[in-house]
Amino acid sequence: MFSLIANGAESGGGGNATLWILLVLLVVLIVAYIFSYIKRKKYNQETTNMLNSLKPGDKVKTYSGFYGTVVSIRETTDGKVVTLETGDDEHKSYTTIDSNAIYCIDKKEDIVYDMDGNVVMPASEEEKQAAAESANSVEIDKATEEIAEVVNSTAEESKDDETIEQDTTASENTDANVVVEDAPEETKKPRKKRSSSKK
Repeated sequence: MFSLIANGAESGGGGNATLWILLVLLVVLIVAYIFSYIKRKKYNQETTNMLNSLKPGDKVKTYSGFYGTVVSIRETTDGKVVTLETGDDEHKSYTTIDSNAIYCIDKKEDIVYDMDGNVVMPASEEEKQAAAESANSVEIDKATEEIAEVVNSTAEESKDDETIEQDTTASENTDANVVVEDAPEETKKPRKKRSSSKK
């Protein structure tokens, strides 16, 4: 390469074009290497963070394509060793692998079909959160309506009780008036007429 640059410099005008092409290629290679290095370093950091945050119960996927659930993690002289539970509920199996064999956290979701056989797209996290918030607001509205109904029925019952008490009080007052009015007449005992037969 350096001989090409030297030959281009000796040959004159045509050599300047070759020199510039070689310099541009060199700069492009250096920039590509830098970007590749930064990307690789970022990926390694993310992988290290993922492996350090692993805990029992996490669902993972390995580089060889196995899906499993982390059962236990232990430190050994060879590094972290992870025990995975694979299979379904009827046929479970366990395998122990090096933690570096784990590719990523498993975020897959089952495909759901509607009645016509069309794929129903799983809701995104924002849609799930919005649906949960709307469900909560509906529940709050229902609870508020129920509370309002209870308060209204309690208020109506208290009004009815007040009306009954007023009616009872009024009837007691009228009874008392009747008793008061009738009392003098009852206290007046009819006098018996003396018979004139007495001599």
